[in-house]
Amino acid sequence: MDSIKNYPWVKSLEVSEDYFNKWKLDKNKESFAFWSLQNRVINKNKYFDWAIEHYQIPFLEDLFFEQHLMTKKQWKKVKDLSDWTQEMIPVALWDDII
Repeated sequence: MDSIKNYPWVKSLEVSEDYFNKWKLDKNKESFAFWSLQNRVINKNKYFDWAIEHYQIPFLEDLFFEQHLMTKKQWKKVKDLSDWTQEMIPVALWDDII
């Protein structure tokens, strides 16, 4: 069962338990982070700053997507390799690696 304790960013970004409970009622397949960002419960810049530091992950600026759009030919190669969602999409191919 989902517990607010399983979401370390919630306390850091001061998300209320009320919003967490609303997500539990409203959610389809969306993660709490995705739902919170999409519903503007949290500021995306604050979340990404937190996630970059906490998870030690890179962040792609909007400019990346403007300059490196996946071509139709590339999409045809990867479209059936996973059940892509709004939360997880291929962003680029490099040497045939997603």
